[in-house]
Amino acid sequence: MLDVPALPPSMAELAALRQPVELPPGERFVHPQPEDLPEVAGLVAAGWRVAEPSPMWSFLPAVWPPPLRCWVVDRLPRFSRSSGRQGKTTVITPWTTEVADDIRSFVVELLSGVGLPPPPPGRIWLLRSPWPSVGVGMVMSLIAMRAPEGGGRGGMLEPALVDAAREVLGWDDERVWGWWPGERGEIARAWRALGRVGEDAADVIAARLSPELLAAHENRGFDETTALAWTDVLDLGGLEGLERAAGWAQLGLSPEDVGWALSDADPADVAIWLADGFDLDEVRALQGLPLGKAKAWKAAGVPADEVTDLLCADQTLTPEEARRFTELDIPGDDRRRWVEYGFDASVARAWTDLDVVPNEARVWRAAGFDPATAALLLREIPAGSPRIPVGDYRWAMTGGVWFGGPTEGHRPGEPIDFTDIAVRRSLYFSVDDPPGTRGSQANRR
Repeated sequence: MLDVPALPPSMAELAALRQPVELPPGERFVHPQPEDLPEVAGLVAAGWRVAEPSPMWSFLPAVWPPPLRCWVVDRLPRFSRSSGRQGKTTVITPWTTEVADDIRSFVVELLSGVGLPPPPPGRIWLLRSPWPSVGVGMVMSLIAMRAPEGGGRGGMLEPALVDAAREVLGWDDERVWGWWPGERGEIARAWRALGRVGEDAADVIAARLSPELLAAHENRGFDETTALAWTDVLDLGGLEGLERAAGWAQLGLSPEDVGWALSDADPADVAIWLADGFDLDEVRALQGLPLGKAKAWKAAGVPADEVTDLLCADQTLTPEEARRFTELDIPGDDRRRWVEYGFDASVARAWTDLDVVPNEARVWRAAGFDPATAALLLREIPAGSPRIPVGDYRWAMTGGVWFGGPTEGHRPGEPIDFTDIAVRRSLYFSVDDPPGTRGSQANRR
């Protein structure tokens, strides 16, 4: 039996998870990749490339020339990522056997729809290009471009994509270079004329970096790795993208600093925000606001990462109103909910002191109660029972109750655990809000 290298420490830690874990706020999570496995890294160094794992391309190993494919046992930890604390943290949830089976069934069904058998389970496939002058990633690009000529609609696994793969993989090198259309084809030929082909040219072709455009990046101080990183981050290409990248660099920012959150922003506009005392995290969070309005929220001391959520909950909310939730020590995770249901901070504090969460308070209000008039009734509700009005309030409860949020795994027919505050928060009660109620949920059913 072959010795299997130990998993890298971070991957071993993920593989050992048996329960969901919430990362500390601000901690960056790096998703493990097949190339992080030592055995895969060795094959990649020898010229192999990991097969694209997305469902659309899950058929590739089945149609790829057998001498140009291989596999290793899939030892990657499997898990789902979700957001916690209103997007401030990352929650890692290991897959159960049921989840893994559901996902495999989905892929099997997709492959069946294009006439292919179920794939062998538990494998990471690696491929080599049929033509040394064309990288594996570009082979996929050629297949995707060929599929519409056979009636394919694009962007999905369909018979035309499989047929195109079988056709293209049967071509010789001359046919490939003679057919390769579009901008990437032109760029690939330009690099080929300079002697740069295969996997060595795949990244620059994919990024649409012609020899001339790469030279222009280098003249502005960007090496190839940085130029590729900027083209991956920015939506702009060509010289316009280069100018945008140069603008960010003048601010001392890297592609990682800009990321997707600022990819559409103008560096000159961001420079004004930075000069006005905003840090980069605040710019990311507030960039959709006019600068004057953002300054008002900052002056009020409301954390930037809460502002967007609060304004989505109520577009008319003022910084002073939001600040009152902090002054009255309303828990941060509940503030947005109180606002979207139309409660001000003082009323929210009164309901919180009665152990009533926002969605429950909305039911009490619809039934005609405020915290003072509900207090006695709440004391009579036994533990484990719903903390909503007892009695016939059909005019208020117009649409029943259903689950959302963290209880999405709740199965129909199971009793609701009202002792769990996370379960209580996740319930949605369909009620009629009083006329004039503020908040994004007002009068929604």
